[in-house]
Amino acid sequence: MIFEGDSRCYCEPETAVNLPDGTSVESTDRTRVSFIGSGRVTFKENAQFVIPRGALVGIESVGNGFTNFYRAYTNQSWALTDNAQFSIGSAAEYGGGFQIGNVFENLDDPNPLIDFTLILTGAGALLDLNSQGFLGLGVGIVNKPQSAPNTWLVGQLFDVNSVTLSIPEGTFQHNQIYSGDNKLAGLLAIKSSQDALTPPFYSVSFDEINADILGGGNMVLLSYLATDTNVVPLVQSVAGLTNEFIVADIISSKAALLDYPKFVQAPLVNVTGLELFNYLSMAEYTTQAGKTATIFRNALGEATIGFVLNNTGIDTIRRDPAGPIRGLNGTYVNPNNSLAIGAVGIAVDVSTGGAAELSQLNPEQ
Repeated sequence: MIFEGDSRCYCEPETAVNLPDGTSVESTDRTRVSFIGSGRVTFKENAQFVIPRGALVGIESVGNGFTNFYRAYTNQSWALTDNAQFSIGSAAEYGGGFQIGNVFENLDDPNPLIDFTLILTGAGALLDLNSQGFLGLGVGIVNKPQSAPNTWLVGQLFDVNSVTLSIPEGTFQHNQIYSGDNKLAGLLAIKSSQDALTPPFYSVSFDEINADILGGGNMVLLSYLATDTNVVPLVQSVAGLTNEFIVADIISSKAALLDYPKFVQAPLVNVTGLELFNYLSMAEYTTQAGKTATIFRNALGEATIGFVLNNTGIDTIRRDPAGPIRGLNGTYVNPNNSLAIGAVGIAVDVSTGGAAELSQLNPEQ
């Protein structure tokens, strides 16, 4: 399947009224659009795939209305080339949800049946996880009211063998630096693996020069032991365990992923959910070799930095207003270069936890 030119695949939001609140991941059967089977989907030139608020898309091997006896293998590869965009929300529109995995577990056939790959290979290719957008890797929506992510409910999905994200060229943007109590936040959710030999397996790679990762957005790890189908994906100020089944953090930008201790782990190939989460999460300030924070500017022109600091015995997610940024020659510079890479150098007085001093990482242009 190929989308090209200025074509737009727009997932219509659910318009039905008086639907009951969800009680399990199967509650979305009436509203979820399922992609089942094997093949390749390519978005090229200026084509777009858009999931607005109220829409939910699943990569599955069992479709709506099928019984547990129908077991279609799914192996899909989606590619964004040229200036194509995959948008789970945007600067102008709240996001819906995109999840990978089946909504029920078939104990009669425990073999994993879903492999999904997303490749960005274009200078303008963009994967955008924006406000109220949800991206679930082995994690699915139970209930998603049109409000802040901390009001949502999620649960684990099943039958995922592998999820791969490859970015030879292009941008992955998950940079809404807000607490999960804020309706402007989005959420990346990852299901943990039982052990290194048990799926789901995750792979991530990106080109150090031609790819960009703009981080700061919220991220959770959902335990594979989560028997509760009504888990709150809580992300506030704690980087770590926030409830019985959830570990929370913010996602790193590329600058942090190229820094110690992250760079020695890349590329990730068939790793566990915990390994993926630890790799993508923002390293605590004192453990970083090069001290960096994520940076983002909202529609009002207000810039915010995101980093993790432990100066009280607890890893704390800091979301601070961005102060002026010094350039390479020590003078203050326009923040646009830092915003373009989603990262800025920081210096923090750990003893006081005071405001960070900011410096530009990329050369002045």
